[in-house]
Amino acid sequence: MRDAAYIVAVAVGAIVALTAAFVYLTSRYRRAADAEKDKYIAALEARNQFLEEDKERRDKEAEGTKRRLGHLEGKVCTLQELVLRRCRNAELDPTTGACRHCAMGMAYGQGGV
Repeated sequence: MRDAAYIVAVAVGAIVALTAAFVYLTSRYRRAADAEKDKYIAALEARNQFLEEDKERRDKEAEGTKRRLGHLEGKVCTLQELVLRRCRNAELDPTTGACRHCAMGMAYGQGGV
């Protein structure tokens, strides 16, 4: 009799556990939690994609900015040579007083010869 009661108690416990698991898995709370989890994962993936695209865009802008800066530096040097009549690599030669890096014959801040 004692063994039969033990077997019935284990069987009833197993049925209660299975019923509780079934109720949990099919409950509204579980479905709502799964839906929120899916929304959260989708939002994280969208954020990561946006950050990757934003990084690519910023890299392209930085590359374009560097290229424009190089062009502007070249224009400034050309204007410096033309308008101010200065050599950008000016280093005075003590014997001639002219720039030792170019054949323009210009000293820094002086006109050509």
